Amino acid sequence: MKHHDDRQPSLFDDLPVANRDAEPKPATVLPPFDPRLLPITEYDGEPFVLETDLGAQLGYTRADNIKRLIDRLEKRPSWGSLRYRDAMIQIGKGGRRLVRQRLLTEKQLVLTCMACELPNLDEVQSLIAEVFIAWHHGKMRPGDAHTEVKIQEATDQAIDAMPAFFEWSREIQETGRAAREAKRAAERAARAAEESIANQRRYPEKETVYAARWVNKNNYRDRCPCCQRVILGGSGGVWAHMKGRYRRTVRDGWFVCEKCNVDYENAKNTSEIYIAFIAYLGHVEAYLAQGQFHFAGKP
Repeated sequence: MKHHDDRQPSLFDDLPVANRDAEPKPATVLPPFDPRLLPITEYDGEPFVLETDLGAQLGYTRADNIKRLIDRLEKRPSWGSLRYRDAMIQIGKGGRRLVRQRLLTEKQLVLTCMACELPNLDEVQSLIAEVFIAWHHGKMRPGDAHTEVKIQEATDQAIDAMPAFFEWSREIQETGRAAREAKRAAERAARAAEESIANQRRYPEKETVYAARWVNKNNYRDRCPCCQRVILGGSGGVWAHMKGRYRRTVRDGWFVCEKCNVDYENAKNTSEIYIAFIAYLGHVEAYLAQGQFHFAGKP
């Protein structure tokens, strides 16, 4: 009886089985092959795997075994062209030799794993088959479609939100502009206040106050040194700047009554006031010469 052969053509039907001598001895137990442990070699800006690195990771005992397997796979049209690079390798003790190394792409790496007969490739081969079957039966498409829908929805939402975003940005810009204007106005007000304070008449220092009241007490019996009619007492009177509002030594002003100060500011009785101030300075110079309030200093 003739049996019907229902076998499907395989990618590796025309490939001879790998040499059993190339595999590890049966007593040797290899760990499952993990492609993530393969060293990646960059060549011309692209990632590759060296055939020798792959052979070592697969568990081949000799480098020639992986080379022979790749030689057979390279005859397949679906394999694609190989890339090569020249490298110096160490041989023996101190010896070196120039060799030509083959570089495998990711697709060529997968095909090699599927064709290899070593037992530690079972897990990887099974995983590759499961992914292919899932794709073949369309089980991966709904997930991809769902992801595309989600991405499209997110994009639409972002586009719809653009006008509100630009309006919000404009409000932020206007608020920032108003805040900057308010800050500048506050800075101008602060500078104006500082200038106003600076332009006010400055009260004399402690030593000058002591020296001026000393003169009033000892020469004018605590009366106003200008009109000599109003009693100021030991702490009364208004400090009048006679030589500029920023000068505060005992030679620059005196304590007088409110009326004399107002007259001086309004330029009334100016001649009498200056004559009185010159007499006042005579007493000041005498005390300075005697050193009785030397701490008041000299201009």
